[in-house]
Amino acid sequence: MGIQDLIVGPIYFFIIMLIGVNIKNKMKDKEVGDYFLKGLFLKLFGAVGISIVYFFYYGMGDTIFYFRRAKLIDSVLFSKLDVGLKLLFANPMVIDPQTFEYFKAIRAWDASTYMVVKLAAISNLFCFDSYLANAFIFSVLSFIGIWRLYKMLLEIFPEKGQILAWSFLFIPSVFFWGSGILKDNITYGFLGILISSFYYLFIERRQLFKNFVLLLVSIYIIGVIKSYILLAV
Repeated sequence: MGIQDLIVGPIYFFIIMLIGVNIKNKMKDKEVGDYFLKGLFLKLFGAVGISIVYFFYYGMGDTIFYFRRAKLIDSVLFSKLDVGLKLLFANPMVIDPQTFEYFKAIRAWDASTYMVVKLAAISNLFCFDSYLANAFIFSVLSFIGIWRLYKMLLEIFPEKGQILAWSFLFIPSVFFWGSGILKDNITYGFLGILISSFYYLFIERRQLFKNFVLLLVSIYIIGVIKSYILLAV
């Protein structure tokens, strides 16, 4: 973590929370709106907690490695655009003299790790090499999927709003370890999208094209990162 985390990180935090307050104020059910804002805040709080634990306690770990490899891809994108695009979209198993050493450095042969690194590289294009800002973006994207699943279950069990909020949004191990640049954060969010999209597509028959696309994307992302989750579902 560097000086950019002290500058860019707080800016992203306040922007995200301001957007969250605006969304909350537009909700008709004020209690659900409160759950939304509290859940969003805890997701961001979890991202800060993960950052502190990995950078200042462990001193290393998966989330740090993902971020460093993502920054490598971005540095190549800015210096050699064609090679950088290959790092994002080319098959790392195909030998290419331009990309071989880079793929080796980011361990692209591990498909699950490589997927996280690519997502972090795309996110970092807007975060100015701030780990904290990237962690916030990952957490928000994950929260979108979780909130979508919460809203779906709330439609089925409208009287269970509070217990559902505690189950999905407020459990410490969920909002803490389910935040930041980590595989669990990504798969948790896309699991929410997968289940809700399946429900809206096959049960409610609502917004068929949108939910079909979201279903396919979530299956692909989860399948690459942690395929056993698909088997469990």
